[in-house]
Order: sequence, then structure tokens, then C-alpha cells
Amino acid sequence: MAAAAAEDVLDPETARQQLSEVLTAARVTAGKPKLAKLARDVGYSESMLSRVLNGHLAPSRELLDRLAEHMDVDTRTFTSVWVPLWEAASRKTEQKSDNTGPQAGPPGAPNGFECPACGSWVTNPKRHIEWHMAPDTGWQRGSVTPLRPVQ
Repeated sequence: MAAAAAEDVLDPETARQQLSEVLTAARVTAGKPKLAKLARDVGYSESMLSRVLNGHLAPSRELLDRLAEHMDVDTRTFTSVWVPLWEAASRKTEQKSDNTGPQAGPPGAPNGFECPACGSWVTNPKRHIEWHMAPDTGWQRGSVTPLRPVQ
């Protein structure tokens, strides 16, 4: 059973791919602006934006924030879906740069991160995000609002 649970934990590459899918869905919801226009609007190159949207590169937190703002993404969706995926996707880079390993939690807790939406210690981002997105989680029903369509 422990092996099955370990397989559900998002590795950085899987998280980066899922984040690219979420970003692409947000772009479609925003009316699918041309890549050149979106790149100008968020202040990044088309090449960088293309690599992020295709899942080849995790965005910087600044780029993630700018994309959410430009595409009018709901704050709850941003904090409970985008940020956890971004943190999981960025974990590999952070480990290589400072060699400290995954973020440590409370004493005795497995590696993970704190969910900014509900405060839970998350060791399985995929399952946690699915829980937030479920229509009847029992926690502030409908607390995660889907991406808003552009008016």
C-alpha cells in the first residue's frame, strides 16, 4: 500500500506537465490570445512562454503570477491548483541549487508543503488538488472556483 501511495505523489516532471495543461486551459478560457500578444502582455519572450505552455520548463513564480492576472484566474484556483503544481514542478530545481532536499514539515512529518488554500500538509499534491476540485468535498462547498471566462 505504501508503494501505491508513493506513486501518487507528483514528481517535478509530472507536475510541470500538469501545470502546463492548467495554463493551456486558462489560455483557452481567456479566448486563446496569440502567443506573441500574451508574451508581450506578461513581459516574457514568446520562446519562454512556449516552453512553459508546452511543459518543457516550469515558469518562474513571477511569470505564474502575471499569467494568472492577465488571464483573470480566480484567486482560489490560483492558490489551490496553480501554486501547488508550481511548487511541485519547481522542487527539482530547488534541490539541485541548494542541496537541502525537499521542504521539511513538522517534526516527524513526511516531505511536502503547506496548502495555501486550506493549510493542510500536502504530501500527495495530485490527490490533494483532486480533492479541492471535487464538487462535494465537505470543505466550504465550491471553495475552488473554476477559471472564469473572459467577459
